[in-house]
Amino acid sequence: MRKPLDINKIDLAAQTLKVLAHALRIKSIEFMEKGEQNVGAIQRYTGVKQAVTRQHLKTMLNKGLLKKCRQGNFIFYSLKGEIL
Repeated sequence: MRKPLDINKIDLAAQTLKVLAHALRIKSIEFMEKGEQNVGAIQRYTGVKQAVTRQHLKTMLNKGLLKKCRQGNFIFYSLKGEIL
């Protein structure tokens, strides 16, 4: 008989799937799989306004899917781990 899944892992998986339940976020993550990217590069790749891009990046950052690094005037985002 198989051991039941840990409830904490189930909750974490559900939270991650909720955050990823938006096409723009999935597209952004796919782009960041190549390495860290700045907002402008992500915005050009997704084809939406920079303000919308920033909003989605902030959501993913707050939910622990991304990390950010400031280099001068630029903020670069990258994946915290393997997501997709």
